[in-house]
Amino acid sequence: MEEMDEVYLRMHMQLLQWLQRVCARKTRLRLEVLLFVLASHLVVLACLLHVSFVSDAFGHSDCLSQYYAPPPSASSPIRPHNSHNGSDGAQSSASSTNPSAHLLLRIQIVPEQAEWIAVESKSGAGPPDVHYKDPQTSFVYAAHRGLLSLLELHNDAKRDRTRTPSFSLKDVPFVTLYVPSSSACFDLKWVGASNPLWKWFLEHVLGYDTILMNQLAKQYGAKGFFYRESLKVITDMNYGVFNPVDAAKSWLLFVALKFKVLHTIVFLFFILTALVAFVLTETQKRMLTFTELFQNRSQLQLPIANLVLEYFAQSLMFVPILVGMLFFLFELYKDQLLAFAVLSMMWMGESFSVISVRSRLSQAYFPPLFFGLFAIFHLYFFAFPFGFSYVVFAAMAMLLGLLTLFFWNNFEIPALNHGQISLRRPREGGFGMSG
Repeated sequence: MEEMDEVYLRMHMQLLQWLQRVCARKTRLRLEVLLFVLASHLVVLACLLHVSFVSDAFGHSDCLSQYYAPPPSASSPIRPHNSHNGSDGAQSSASSTNPSAHLLLRIQIVPEQAEWIAVESKSGAGPPDVHYKDPQTSFVYAAHRGLLSLLELHNDAKRDRTRTPSFSLKDVPFVTLYVPSSSACFDLKWVGASNPLWKWFLEHVLGYDTILMNQLAKQYGAKGFFYRESLKVITDMNYGVFNPVDAAKSWLLFVALKFKVLHTIVFLFFILTALVAFVLTETQKRMLTFTELFQNRSQLQLPIANLVLEYFAQSLMFVPILVGMLFFLFELYKDQLLAFAVLSMMWMGESFSVISVRSRLSQAYFPPLFFGLFAIFHLYFFAFPFGFSYVVFAAMAMLLGLLTLFFWNNFEIPALNHGQISLRRPREGGFGMSG
């Protein structure tokens, strides 16, 4: 038996023995059922959200257009409906239906019980403009990222009364749309927008970001930048290497895109699992070597400072590997939190595969199921760049947790208790092999 396999086997045995002491079989089965119920609800929720806000056939992806005015004519210009100019408080006369008509578009979600304030125009002429007081759900769409930087500087100068703005946004077409939270744009299919549970989930958990990005992508195409003012988070809405719009132009480009997506999924899965397995194995080897040398030097009363320094220097070699892996995922997903979550899920799945997949049925079924969950998430992510990726990822992570608990309860714990897995036999043979 290899030394590392023995270490992993002892970890596996200690983990399952601890799990049996802490949780009885009925408790583990109840946890398994609970994970199944949560995962099922997340899958249903992801389907409802996609049908309601992403799908062109059934959703409200073009709902935002009702808040725009028709294009003005030369003889009778028409002001945008329910919109205000963001620089001087006067209503804007630019056409909102044309993407080139304005460079900055602010969308403010207004609750039903909103407080409004009146602001007099700078010229002193005309009635005062009415604004929503203290908007927490304010979003800005910009054609260019530099405009968002100008907007941040302008807002910082307005908050700091001691500073005088060195520039003005008057020359930048800037339109503000006030969208009520009870709008049909936020209707969840078969639920509606007035459901209290849905409203709470939308405001406190899901957020309006993904819904508005889909509506803006429908209106202007996949270009520009989306900015949440309360969190100061910028999202790049431009497609990367996977552009379904270009692929829809011909069947050859469509097939090429599908092959590119499948190749990327397979490449990601095997690269990430190989890197995680390499890091796990190498760190365990170095820990074992360090422990043996530390015990020997302690018994011989030799200095250990050089040993600790050498071990620390050797451990630094893993830092470039992990950092490079993270930066690669950051560029691929364009979302640091999602990239870190995917890497964590891969670490969890590969650790379970290396340490706890030892029975015959586990070796046969866990790897393809793990790859299936990984592939389903990435197929959705690449097919719908503005989809509800976090909800789908949460469902996949919950299903992965369900798989680990299922294989523990039904295969690994019985195999360990019945002596099929032991120090003399760390893994069961495959199908068709004798014991």
